[in-house]
Amino acid sequence: MARPKKKGRKRGSKSQSIKTDCAVYHKPIFHHGSWRVRRRDLQTNITTMISLEAQNETQARTEVANLAGADQYFEDQDKLAPEDRDLNPAKLEAALEEWVELRDVRAITKQSYVENNRLFVKVWGAHREIHTIGLKEIENLMMKTWADRSPSTRIKRLNQLKRFYSWAIKRTHARSNPCALFEVPEKWKKSVRKSKENTAKPLSPDQYKKLLKECELEPELWLAVVLALRTGLRKSNLFGRSSGGYKQTDKIEHKRPLKWRDVDLEGGTLSLSDDLMKNDLDFEVPLNREVIELLRHKRDQKKIIDLDAPIIELKTPEKLFEEARSRAGLEEFRFHDLRTTFAVELAMIAPEMVVSMLLAHSKTTVTARYAQRIDQETLRTHLNKLPRIAHKTYVKLFA
Repeated sequence: MARPKKKGRKRGSKSQSIKTDCAVYHKPIFHHGSWRVRRRDLQTNITTMISLEAQNETQARTEVANLAGADQYFEDQDKLAPEDRDLNPAKLEAALEEWVELRDVRAITKQSYVENNRLFVKVWGAHREIHTIGLKEIENLMMKTWADRSPSTRIKRLNQLKRFYSWAIKRTHARSNPCALFEVPEKWKKSVRKSKENTAKPLSPDQYKKLLKECELEPELWLAVVLALRTGLRKSNLFGRSSGGYKQTDKIEHKRPLKWRDVDLEGGTLSLSDDLMKNDLDFEVPLNREVIELLRHKRDQKKIIDLDAPIIELKTPEKLFEEARSRAGLEEFRFHDLRTTFAVELAMIAPEMVVSMLLAHSKTTVTARYAQRIDQETLRTHLNKLPRIAHKTYVKLFA
C-alpha cells in the first residue's frame, strides 16, 4: 500500500520567503490581476498585503527582494548613532517647513516659528543644504547680522534653531548641531534675567487702589481690573482678541472674551475650555466670594439672561486702561501686572501648588518666579507667624 504524501515543502528545498531583522516577505502571488506580497512585521506580528508594480513572477521576486533590502537598510541605520548614519541632505526652506508642521504647539507659537524661519532662509538661502551650515555661520548670524537685536531675541531664535537641528539629526539631514556649540555670552544671560525681573511688576495695595479709583469713570474697566486682581485671568481671557490681536499689529489667533456661561455663580466656579488657555488645558477653579457678589449684582441689575454675552463690554479696553493708568501715575505698569499682583498676594498666603493651579501654570517653576517678588518685610511678617517652639529653653541651654 502506497504511503500518503506529506503536505508542505519538500525536504532540502529552499524557502521562498525573505526574512529581515524587522519583517518577513512571503512568496509573491498573482491575485485579482496584479502581483502582491504578504509582509509580516516581526515586532507587531501584523501581516499586510503590498501591491507590486511587477508584470511577471521574475519581476515580482526582484521587487520583493528590493523591498526587503530597503527594510534591512533602514533597520541597520536605526541601530547606528546619528553621526554614523548615511547623510540624507535636505534643503533649508523645505526642512524648516516640515519641522514647523510637525510641532505640536499653540498657533501663536507656530506663527512665531514661521516668522523666524523666514529670517533664517533670508540669511542662508532657501536651497542651502542644512548640513553645510556650521558654527562659523551661527556665530556670524548672532554676533554680526543680528547685532542690533536684543539678547533675548537672539537667544530665542538660537534655541529655535537648536531644536530644529536636533530634529534634523534624527532624520539624518545633519550630523551635528552647530547651535549647541555656540557659547551664549554671559552678558546676554544677565540681560535676559534682568528683563524677566523688570517685566512683571506687582502693584502695591495703595497703587492698585489708586488705579481702581481712576477706573471708576468707566465701570466696565473697573470691573475688568477687579476681575484681573481677584482671578489672575490674562487680558486675552477677559477681553478676548480678534484675528488682528489685542493690538492690531499682532497677527495671532482669534480668542473670544469671557462670557456669562463661563461662570457658575451658584456653584461659585470659573470654567474655560482648553482652546482659550495658554497651556491648552481645560481650566476650572473656584471664584473669590467678592467676585461672586460683584457678578451677581451686575447680572441682577442689568437683567442679563443671554449666557453668550460678554461679561465685560468694552470696545477699546487698552486705550481706556492706558488713560486710567496715566491719571493714576502708574505709566510703567501693564495690564498683565494685575495678574502678577494677584500671584504675589496669593503666594503670601497659599502653598505654591495652590497658586500654580489658580494661575493655570503648567509648571511650578513659573509660579516660583512670583515668590521671588515678595519683599523682605512681607517675608519676615509671614515667617514670624510660625508658632514658637523654643520658648525660653535657649536661656537655660546657653547660660
